[in-house]
Amino acid sequence: GNKAVSVAAILSSLSAARGGKIVRVVPRREALPTEAEQLLAMDKLAEADRRAVDAVAEKDDEDPRLAMINRPAADIQRGNVKELQFRIMNHFHSINRKYQGRFNGESLLHIACREGFDVMVSRLFDERSRISTDQKSIIDVDSRNAMGQCPLHLAFCPPHLTWNAGLFGIEDSPDLSSALHAWRKRKSTRASRHGDHHGEALVLGRGLRPEEAAKDADWTLPGGPQ
Repeated sequence: GNKAVSVAAILSSLSAARGGKIVRVVPRREALPTEAEQLLAMDKLAEADRRAVDAVAEKDDEDPRLAMINRPAADIQRGNVKELQFRIMNHFHSINRKYQGRFNGESLLHIACREGFDVMVSRLFDERSRISTDQKSIIDVDSRNAMGQCPLHLAFCPPHLTWNAGLFGIEDSPDLSSALHAWRKRKSTRASRHGDHHGEALVLGRGLRPEEAAKDADWTLPGGPQ
């Protein structure tokens, strides 16, 4: 019959096979999707459920006028990259609008972070995507929603386990994510003093590991006193 193999026996076999050295076996992680694959998946999702999401949005908002105002936010929520690109190119002056109703005062950056759309976050901070050169049109990376959360909270804090959180290996660590938020807030303050508001928030998708970012951060609870 089948015999149960103990962990000790497996380690002993590995040790013998490697000349007495214990080798740590790390499971392979699946390759992260490319930008093209993300865009294709988002387009398919947007086309597949456009009518259903619109119906739910209008019912949820109850007020048809509010549903119309929130339509861009609803499009971004379901992964419509083309709508985001249109907003960036033609209405960048209103990019920090806070959408009400079911969106609870969230900006487009809030929504992109909460849904884990790394490509959208990158597009928002890519100056090559813009037509307008109005220096007054700056993305507010520290904008707070009705719950007092900035976009980085929604990208990393539980229970919103997003693609971004998975990319950084964060499973359920509010202390680590709040430390990263504190670090991000400090960098934002320094950037505002030097007039540089672009690129700093790309820690969301540029491979900076949280433990490095949070090394010297002040530790605060998510949503707590800032």
